[in-house]
Amino acid sequence: MNEPRLLDVTDTPDMLKLAQEVARSGVPVMLKTESEELAVLVPAATLARAKRTPSGKSVALAALRRSTLESTAASLEPVTRTEDFEAMIRDAKEEHAERTMAKLQRL
Repeated sequence: MNEPRLLDVTDTPDMLKLAQEVARSGVPVMLKTESEELAVLVPAATLARAKRTPSGKSVALAALRRSTLESTAASLEPVTRTEDFEAMIRDAKEEHAERTMAKLQRL
């Protein structure tokens, strides 16, 4: 993992408050928009404690990726639909057959 770039948030109240909360709680925060995940704000203590594998990769980074995946999965709504996929396939085939017959009749 590359060394993080330093950014002074002293004069940015919203970012300062968020960073203080992350430092206090020790819980990383995913920064995102409606359509994409942008960045993860990680407590500095996590990076300072990061152990390295023999290849030099951060164990903390791997754990962060895992926790981010788990938190993303946990935020998803469970699928509660009880759709009859066989009926859906049958309907799609019937619609395709009808479109094909209509095209053939126009020839």
